[in-house]
Amino acid sequence: MKLREINLSENLLRHLWNQKYLITNKFISTTGEEIIVKKFGELHNGFGPDFQNAEIKINGIQFYGNIEFHRDANDWHSHLHSTNKQFNTTILHVVLRGYKNITIQSEGKRVIPTIILEKHLSENISNITEQLLRDEGKKVFNHIPCYTKNESVDKELILNMLPQLAKERFERKVSFMEEELYYWIDRFTKRDIKNSNKVAEQNLPFNSLENEATSKLIKCSVIWEDLLFSNLCDALGYSQHRSQMRKLSEIIYPSLFQNADKEKLGITELQSLLFAVSGLKPTKVKDQPTKIFCHSLQQSLKSIRKLWNGETIPENSWIIFPTRPANHPSIRIAASSYLLIKILKEKLFREVILILEMSDSTDEQYYKYDLLLTVPYDSYWSNYWNFNSPSATSHSLIGKSRRLDIIVNIFLPLILLYSKLFSKPELAEKVWELMNNLPLMETNLILRKMENQLIKQKFNLTSPLQQQALIDLNEQYCLKDKCSDCEVGRKVFNINK
Repeated sequence: MKLREINLSENLLRHLWNQKYLITNKFISTTGEEIIVKKFGELHNGFGPDFQNAEIKINGIQFYGNIEFHRDANDWHSHLHSTNKQFNTTILHVVLRGYKNITIQSEGKRVIPTIILEKHLSENISNITEQLLRDEGKKVFNHIPCYTKNESVDKELILNMLPQLAKERFERKVSFMEEELYYWIDRFTKRDIKNSNKVAEQNLPFNSLENEATSKLIKCSVIWEDLLFSNLCDALGYSQHRSQMRKLSEIIYPSLFQNADKEKLGITELQSLLFAVSGLKPTKVKDQPTKIFCHSLQQSLKSIRKLWNGETIPENSWIIFPTRPANHPSIRIAASSYLLIKILKEKLFREVILILEMSDSTDEQYYKYDLLLTVPYDSYWSNYWNFNSPSATSHSLIGKSRRLDIIVNIFLPLILLYSKLFSKPELAEKVWELMNNLPLMETNLILRKMENQLIKQKFNLTSPLQQQALIDLNEQYCLKDKCSDCEVGRKVFNINK
């Protein structure tokens, strides 16, 4: 099977590099340089280059830095890395497919060599994909190191570990969001947007920062709104379409509408733009409701098209099959349009902050956050899963479990970042209190694994804080055999530290 015939996620492609499914470490770049990879780097899951601390030789000269990985050579430009300072440390661009003579540059105009892996893979791409999926499966199904020895571990020991584990997990989330915030600041400063709305001018509850230059940029409300929308799209993408939905949010983002007449912006206008960018709008319609809806999108696009630079996402980037109807990307994009209009017209970001600031009741906070994420009935998308694919019954565009997931994984880390940058420790305390009192999130394979192999019915989980802590324990300790850094591991294996 040829590489171009299958749709691999970039996450799997990073694992391909990380696990070295290659026949060589010597390559010729697209512009003729001899490349020797001495150290492949460390996988980085945050914002910025995919691999850090790499070491390569370019025509015999040693370089240290980061590596960025893409499916296609053109993704460097389409992902706007050439204008992003965070990618200035990139020393190598690795792609699976491409063509000779392609040249890319950093934001500082330094030429970065590109190598193409397609002809250097150690096995058939389909075999590698299957193995990578099996490797991923091991993370879920393999036993944790102490599985057969932790029966006697007291439940209090486990319970006392969980708050710190949750804190570590959310500190990483905040760190990733902070990296992304500066990405949006960098993009914002490169755009000629005059008379920008500053948060202070909107009378929002920000404190002054010590650094006036930094304060001026970070206090720009639209930057926080861009950050929020990007992460909301990520959450709506689930596991299959996270990168595609993030890409959508990099093309259509709140500050794009800063000088637009927001009174004339409606759901149909926003959906017309989002679906035009997505590449998912059908060329043929099969029923009358779809015909009417597509016509309305086409008409609405005329009034808003000038805001769009014409960039699109290739249709084959989306994973259509196998996908549950409720997870089809079209309905996720429709849901994102409602969140975007809430950001533009109802100041969603402002509300996220104020709800926690103004209320001390965790029940009230949860009720209001859930209400913020509840979108109204949509005459088309509440009855269709995809264009031309009606559903048997009406459905919500964002279900209750997904709304809770967004509260935990998007709203709360965002508030923690806000409290960190604007010195509001009382907000951080409220975040942890709310996390302890929210209803349980949907369980998953990792949580079931940890409940079966560690908790073993010693107690029942009662909050998302505990759930997030167990996920972190599995990812950061059990899978990495870091038993000496774990209270349970030290007790079970008699490790002194």
